[in-house]
Amino acid sequence: MKKIIFITLPLFFLIININAQTLYNFNLYPTNASLYNPAATVNNGDYLRCYLNSHLQWVGMDGFPKNNTAGFSLSSSKNMAFGATIFNRTHGIMNNTRFRASYAYQLRFDKKNKHYLKMGVALGAVNNKLLNNNAKNVDIADPELNSGNYNKISLTSGFGLLYHLPIGRLKNKAFEIEIVSPIIFEAGKPNFFGLAAASYIFIIRRKWEIKSTALVRNTELVKAQGDFIMKIYNIQQGWWLLAGVRSNKSAIAGFGTRISNNIAMSYAYQPIIGSLALGTTGSHEVQIRIKIAKRKSACPAYH
Repeated sequence: MKKIIFITLPLFFLIININAQTLYNFNLYPTNASLYNPAATVNNGDYLRCYLNSHLQWVGMDGFPKNNTAGFSLSSSKNMAFGATIFNRTHGIMNNTRFRASYAYQLRFDKKNKHYLKMGVALGAVNNKLLNNNAKNVDIADPELNSGNYNKISLTSGFGLLYHLPIGRLKNKAFEIEIVSPIIFEAGKPNFFGLAAASYIFIIRRKWEIKSTALVRNTELVKAQGDFIMKIYNIQQGWWLLAGVRSNKSAIAGFGTRISNNIAMSYAYQPIIGSLALGTTGSHEVQIRIKIAKRKSACPAYH
């Protein structure tokens, strides 16, 4: 335990202090950690998971960002999985498409799989291009637009860790740490984009799961952006609520439910507080997750 803390804490502070350029924003990350973390490709079961995620940011502003994501993960054993994800982001005249293939392995420290460490790596390709149809009031002579960074494909890579530690005599509490660098290498040079999260999980009477998460990530516009999000999940009925705040003077609220044991849907809304509020109705995000069991006993219910 002490060795893991000594390893993860320096990485946590490294991610807080590094500069960033482009990293997608997701508000439903608490319901699907694999949006950022390749370590979450391991699903603790022998089944296939697929998901679709759409994030519309600052809706109402001209050229507002649109992030659409689709992915899947396939467990080849209880401790190993493979996955693939396609991200597409459009913001004004700029379009970014990236493909990520991931591999993850899980170390189990007990027989019930309540104490574990997940490790994941990712390798893929990214393409940045300009959308001429969206070019309005744009200076085509801008040096950035003619820098040669667009309309070409380059390689990208990343890694992630997820450590889950049960605590308490009844094992109904847990502490979780995530260290992620979704884009550690891109276009032939290192880009230390990253995310770090610490969560406290508390289960009440086997009916309610309350998860509080403090998260810091690099973004395109600021050196470090922080979230504090609480998720309340009704284990028996299969619905959940999200509520949180973000350091850029905004709040996050969301909800989701199991449609069946194999299908779940979630929605999140982020109202904007401050100078941007006059030009936008906020940000909206929708997510659907589907899992397909290989064996009848393989899949626990979604949450």
